[in-house]
Amino acid sequence: MFTYIFLFCWYFISFQHVLSESSDSDCLNSFSSLVCKKLANIHFSRTSSLIFNNASFTALSNYSDNFGHLLKLAPAAVLKPGEAKDIVKLIHFVYNFNSKIKNRKTKIYLACRGNGHSTNDQDLLNKTGIILDMSELSSILHINTNKLWIDVEAGILWLKLLKKTLKLNPPLSPRSWTDLLTLSVGGTLSNVGVSGQAGRFGPQISNVLEMDVVTGRGRFITCSPKLNSKLFYAVLGGLGQFGIIVRARIPLRTAPLKARTYTAVYNNIQSFTSDQKMFLNDPKKLFDYVEGSINVSSNPFTFTIELVKYYNNSSTLPTDSYLASISHFKAGSLIGVDSTYFDFLNRLQATVDYLISIGTWNFPHPWLNLWLPASNITEFYNSAVSSSNATLINGPVLLYPIRTNLINSQTSLAFPSDPSNVIFLFAILRTASPEPTAISAAEVDNLRLKTAAIALGGKGLFNVAYTKTEWIQQYGSKYARLSKYKKMYDPLHILSPNQHIFN
Repeated sequence: MFTYIFLFCWYFISFQHVLSESSDSDCLNSFSSLVCKKLANIHFSRTSSLIFNNASFTALSNYSDNFGHLLKLAPAAVLKPGEAKDIVKLIHFVYNFNSKIKNRKTKIYLACRGNGHSTNDQDLLNKTGIILDMSELSSILHINTNKLWIDVEAGILWLKLLKKTLKLNPPLSPRSWTDLLTLSVGGTLSNVGVSGQAGRFGPQISNVLEMDVVTGRGRFITCSPKLNSKLFYAVLGGLGQFGIIVRARIPLRTAPLKARTYTAVYNNIQSFTSDQKMFLNDPKKLFDYVEGSINVSSNPFTFTIELVKYYNNSSTLPTDSYLASISHFKAGSLIGVDSTYFDFLNRLQATVDYLISIGTWNFPHPWLNLWLPASNITEFYNSAVSSSNATLINGPVLLYPIRTNLINSQTSLAFPSDPSNVIFLFAILRTASPEPTAISAAEVDNLRLKTAAIALGGKGLFNVAYTKTEWIQQYGSKYARLSKYKKMYDPLHILSPNQHIFN
């Protein structure tokens, strides 16, 4: 009997803790007393918490900013869901509430936050918004070693997922990665999830088998290419507009033991991109990873190709002499470095740790990511990039190809077409001084480059449009279909409104 009494008291105290946060008087800073009362009466799970901002809107400062450090918006509250049903309950409440409200300024809006690595406003909201912090939904649910897939909650970081699968016997691994592993699964699937592996395996949005999604109506729906496929493809690359991913099933492959990274220098854009396309389209699939960068510290700019071969036995590696015979890189510039497979995938973490230690990781990041048709990449470089101010760039400049047949056109991702079925990702990963003039100068330069890219058939990547008119141009013929899906899955425009895609 004592045990039952103890368990009952423990549960009651825990449940009251959740309600006490949900009924905090700070709620009245943003919402009416009626809304606060209804929010407090939602029976969220024991492991969840609903936290309201204070009168000066400073209590939730961590959620007023993101990795971009370009915009600050103070949300009214943050929900840390302990279970997917907490998200269902909150969205269902907001949907019913907003359906009765005519004044847009008093409506409640929601945005999802993974690890806060957005550089614009996808995961930010103002004083009538509630942020869904997905970090607690980070469990590994199931691994099927026969069918080679893993089920994970959407808040899990790719780094945690990788560490788990590499401990299996035999070690397994997802096929497609981003260059930085401390991103959430739900976050990258809502965008694109791209790096050098995408040229071989496609981006991460092309490497998901099934998802559980909570729509803007508060409906929990399991979807896949064959089940509720419209929602499945709308959510992939959908920037959080159609639903919130709460579970994803990721395909796995046998993990290699090692990786050899080859780098070599080029003096001109034509030879550089020609060799990249050659390795990308190689029928023998010599390399598992093809990337490259523009070296803006040299005058004139030079180029570095980055090729990675996964292996277990070094006898399968290409020789330096063979690579020199089929490539056009600068003589004597080829370098090969061996590492474990894990160390290669997690190679950027040491740099991140260093930038954190010197304080610059928290500087503004006015990043720019663009797609360019392969047929126009040389013209784009010569007309817009080659004359760029290197001091203003102040960060890595990436340039590498991907085959468009590895991106499903049914997803929400906007990307250009090219007769060669190859497009290039161009990215400037700037770090700017916190001074407003420095940020403004970087954003002006980003606009210059984006305008030049669009004129050559390019598209923005991630959240690079700012008005509905720009989004219509960005999506082209796909916009009508996405507008239809918005009406189906989020008709009241509750989710991620600050992007202004449909409103």
